[in-house]
Amino acid sequence: MALFLGLVYVLFRISGGALKGFPRTAGGALAAIGFHAGLLGLLALYLQFWVRLRLLQLAPLLAAGGFVTAVFGYFALSHLASRSPPA
Repeated sequence: MALFLGLVYVLFRISGGALKGFPRTAGGALAAIGFHAGLLGLLALYLQFWVRLRLLQLAPLLAAGGFVTAVFGYFALSHLASRSPPA
């Protein structure tokens, strides 16, 4: 796991990525991490569909995962909107 995180860190630095816009408050960080974890979970479900699941087995899982990801995405976007200056 440490090797993987080290590789991610090195690739992140090489690509010029920055975490300046990542939320620093607990609520904003939880929403952002939850959203990205939800996306990762949906991608894992697509992989399971490709490997062994049938569509009818996958549909309720995708609906639940999509709902959770949408909720976390809503909170992440509302946190970003509250930080931005008024238009």
